[in-house]
Amino acid sequence: MALLEATKGALVLAAGAGLLALVHHDLQAIGELWVSHLHLNPASRYPRIFLELLGNVRDAQIWLLSLAALGYATVRFIEAYGLWRGRRWAEWFAVLSGGIYIPFELYELGAGISSLKLAALAINLAVVGYMALVLVRLERRRSLPTGKKALPLPRRREPRNLVCKPINSSLDSRLRGNDDSTLRRTFCNSLLRRN
Repeated sequence: MALLEATKGALVLAAGAGLLALVHHDLQAIGELWVSHLHLNPASRYPRIFLELLGNVRDAQIWLLSLAALGYATVRFIEAYGLWRGRRWAEWFAVLSGGIYIPFELYELGAGISSLKLAALAINLAVVGYMALVLVRLERRRSLPTGKKALPLPRRREPRNLVCKPINSSLDSRLRGNDDSTLRRTFCNSLLRRN
C-alpha cells in the first residue's frame, strides 16, 4: 500500500513538473501539433474542445495546477512514509485522504446524476467506511486492559520432543526391561494422536 501511494505521488509530481515546463509557451500551438500528430480532425467535436481549452489557459492557472499537484504529491508521500514505517496515524491519514474525494463527488452529483457518478460515490463511501470500521475495531482492541484478551488465542500443539520426554514412572518401569525403542516411539505417537 505504501508503494502504491508513493507511486501516485511521484506520478502527480511528474505531471506538475511537466505543467511548469509549459509556462510561457503557446499551449494552443502545442495542442494543434498534438492533434495533427494524432491525425485528428481539428474541426471535429473533441479536438475542438481540447484546443479551445488550451487557448484559454493562462500562466497563473498553470502555476496553480502545479502547486495543487505538489500539495497532492506531498500528501501521498506523507501517507506512504507513515504506512511504510507502520505508524498508527498513517492508517487514519489514509482514511482521511480517501474521504477527501467525497465532497467533489457530491458536487458532481449535484450538477447531474449519472450511474457512473453514483457508482464512484458508492464505491468510495464503501471503501472509506470499511477502512474506518476496521481502524475503530483495532483501536478498541488496543485499548483493552492488559489482563483481558480481545480474541481467544488458538491452541498450540506441543512439539513432538516436549510431549514425548515426560514419560511417567509406571510406564518407565514397564519399558525398563525392554530395550526396544520402537515401544517408546509408539507410546509417544499415541500421545500426539490424542492431543
